[in-house]
Amino acid sequence: MTGPLSSPQILTVKSSAGTGKTYTLALRYLQLLINEAMKKSSPKNSIVSIVAITFTNKAAAEMRSRIIEWMKRVILDIPFAHSTQKPIDAIMGIHADTITRTEVIEAVKKNFEAILKNFYDFKVGTIDSFVNLILKASAFKLNLPPDFDISTESSFYIDLVLQEAFQRILEEKGIRKKFDRFIYNYIEIEGESVSWIPKMFLKEVIYNFWQEETKENKRFTQSRGGRPIQHIRESIAQDAQSLLHYLTATKGIEANKRFINALENLLSLQGFDFKGSSYFKKENLQTLLNKKSGQADGAYEILWQRIQTSLARFVNIVAASRFSSYIEIYNLFKKMLKDEITFRKRLILIEELNALLQTIVDRKEFVPEIYYALSEQYSHFLIDEFQDTNHLQWKNMEILVEEALSRGGTLFLVGDKKQAIYRWRGGHPELIDDITTRYASYPISVIKLDTNYRSGEHIVRFNNTVFYEGNLTDLVRRAIKEATQEEIKDVTGVFSEAEQKHRDLRAGEGYVYVENITPVEEEDERKESLLKDEQYEVTKKRFVNLIQEIRKRNVFDDREIAVLVRRREEADFIVKALLEIGAGVESEFTVNIKNHPSVQEAISFLQFINDPDDDLSFAAFITGKIFTR
Repeated sequence: MTGPLSSPQILTVKSSAGTGKTYTLALRYLQLLINEAMKKSSPKNSIVSIVAITFTNKAAAEMRSRIIEWMKRVILDIPFAHSTQKPIDAIMGIHADTITRTEVIEAVKKNFEAILKNFYDFKVGTIDSFVNLILKASAFKLNLPPDFDISTESSFYIDLVLQEAFQRILEEKGIRKKFDRFIYNYIEIEGESVSWIPKMFLKEVIYNFWQEETKENKRFTQSRGGRPIQHIRESIAQDAQSLLHYLTATKGIEANKRFINALENLLSLQGFDFKGSSYFKKENLQTLLNKKSGQADGAYEILWQRIQTSLARFVNIVAASRFSSYIEIYNLFKKMLKDEITFRKRLILIEELNALLQTIVDRKEFVPEIYYALSEQYSHFLIDEFQDTNHLQWKNMEILVEEALSRGGTLFLVGDKKQAIYRWRGGHPELIDDITTRYASYPISVIKLDTNYRSGEHIVRFNNTVFYEGNLTDLVRRAIKEATQEEIKDVTGVFSEAEQKHRDLRAGEGYVYVENITPVEEEDERKESLLKDEQYEVTKKRFVNLIQEIRKRNVFDDREIAVLVRRREEADFIVKALLEIGAGVESEFTVNIKNHPSVQEAISFLQFINDPDDDLSFAAFITGKIFTR
């Protein structure tokens, strides 16, 4: 399944959901382990030369558990659970001509004992833990506390720094001036959607800047004044006036009335909608004239293009000027973060890890000493969920990977572009293709896992239909008016290899039913859209009926039914609906004891005892199940 071993080698595995990705990773790890053990120059244990990287602690724990399970079953020479296949047989499929079963068992046993003696050598972890290892050894060069810890509670510490910032606004005039400028521009930019709670909107702005800056290690720069904005404003008004006179006074020329209104607004740039004025995106003046209109004069076509150019310059200058105060307040936040969190609390927020390391990797005169040590130690890299890797994370690993390949090592990538979920934090699924292009001088193999071991036939067929190229093309055209072939290909290309096969053992299994829930008006006409409360009410009624129908069949227990939703608030809504009909529910919502209906009723009763005038608490209790029993 993982192909023959050779050195150096880059092996890319395209693995859709349910096709045995973790199995493939564990098999590859064991194959590399045994291959290293058979080398005469290899150390007594081979685990120190192999690094397996994934994205979450949960995924890393699962990978470690699976590898250790394989090792135990190889040592004991027993099959997988609920199967007749033995892990050692899968391994021997690659090594059968060069090694005996006894040698495989001994090699695995030796490395299993090494893990028990020194678990630290078993390098299976997250990409962040890998970067942290390098940063710890480079703390001095980065001017960091040598005993720093990593925190994943970014939101909490950003809140903490903001509290300190608000305190200093009252104490320091310089900070107050920066904050006043930010508030003024915030209100002007956001307009009607402005929030009037300073802490809330400041946190939102800071957090958005923080996410954007740390995911690609690109710094926001603050523009300086001095640009002739008034001159540009006057030039636009003069040109707009000339064009307006031409369009309204020239015989045979008839312009769109809304375009005329937009030009009139442009004269003073007052009430001009920069986002909504689609007229100013038209390249040719002729396209803005009525069909019965004559041909626009060439001189005014040139004038129209000049207005567009000047307007673009004006918008850029205004945006830079207004957002300058955002960057100013963000820079203040970063300084306070470094003082209060990095040095005082000796904490590094997890988003900073890759950016910090890149600052020293980019120094031509300096390569961290630990890179030299690790490059001598690591020969094989296995990277899971590679579609979610961003450029910054890859650049921090690339030095070691290149060194390993140059010494006959291997790179094993597992990814699936259609499962990419971290684009919002810089994830770059196209890296999978970039790697094969950049390292074309090395032997590269691609394996596609297309058999779904998890789902029944009908579920697999349903997914194949949904992701069929023709369906996706129709979807793109509905979502994007006048979509270009390139835009369509950007979507369909990701799913070009989505088709899966089902196992013969799962033939005829599975069931898919899709229902679009819409309410019916009194006149038996369906609404085109629903308010949020209406959506919940209609969904709740249909969902509860569906669950009750399933329970009446007496085929499935409650624990065999899973409900998936997109957002946490939807999950809370579903849990409440299930609790109301007495269904056994397990979720984050039910883990919190205060959310249990009986507990809420008891709290309502205690609140009524404490305050007899609290009619709402009294009503909540007497209408509950405790009182009515």
